[in-house]
Amino acid sequence: MKKFGFEYVSDLDRQLSYDDQTFHNDYKPLQHFFIGGFEYVSDKDNQLSYEPVLTKTIIFHDGAYKKLVMGSRDILQQTNAVPIMTSNTSPTGRVSASSNDGANFEEFRAFNGLKGINVGDYWRTPTTSGWIMYEFAVPKCIYKYNITPYSTTSTMNPRDWTFEGSNDGINWSILDERSSMTDGGEFLCPNRQAFNMYKLNVASNNGASALTIVELELFELIPGNYDDSWEQVSTAIPTKENFVKDGISNMHVLNRSEATHDISMSSQQLSTGKLYRTKVDCSTFFEINALHVKKI
Repeated sequence: MKKFGFEYVSDLDRQLSYDDQTFHNDYKPLQHFFIGGFEYVSDKDNQLSYEPVLTKTIIFHDGAYKKLVMGSRDILQQTNAVPIMTSNTSPTGRVSASSNDGANFEEFRAFNGLKGINVGDYWRTPTTSGWIMYEFAVPKCIYKYNITPYSTTSTMNPRDWTFEGSNDGINWSILDERSSMTDGGEFLCPNRQAFNMYKLNVASNNGASALTIVELELFELIPGNYDDSWEQVSTAIPTKENFVKDGISNMHVLNRSEATHDISMSSQQLSTGKLYRTKVDCSTFFEINALHVKKI
């Protein structure tokens, strides 16, 4: 029986020892089968053991065998980047707004972690428009935000707004823009720039005399450097140990083929967005003409 790269031998007491040189026929499993990427071995008592099935690849290029060393990738945080605020400045950062509706409706209450509609749970301002802002102690890249509304049909909910970022409080970049909204929800914004101030600037609500936001959550993107490189493993034919230690297990990262995918849409109404362009330096890539596979 093979387990973790060794030949295992079972004695009469069913104790296992291993021999990495000689194949022994003293113990024969009745069957092998695969479940969820593992090879399972069933013995005569139907006891199961398993060993991982490894598929590793090493690339031969410029006279040497190489592995791919991948740089860091984007990390999309799924927890709120804003701490639970107990005042406009505690515990960290700073909350401000165009105005509020007095005690129990201060702006920090949109960041207090409470998503109810009890007095003291939310921010309210006695106007049909207004803005609310959170300032981080250090700049952060925010890639999405979530608005918890007073209710799904409340006329106090924001209707038209922009989500903006700034580092000086004077010059603001519009990161996302929405119109004719009746409810809150989660909204993505194509932002890769770090700002320390983020503002929800509401131009109008849905008809009430006051504007309300129960909770505003911000989610951080930690940008990766994508600095991939090739590292030499060996100039001779790689050993089994080389493959296990340094082999590439996920070959899809080498797929640079172009493909077009048509995705049907249930609505003909177009939303708003932005177009980004960049140049690709093809001289940094090399062509793979063949892959030679050798079983060892």
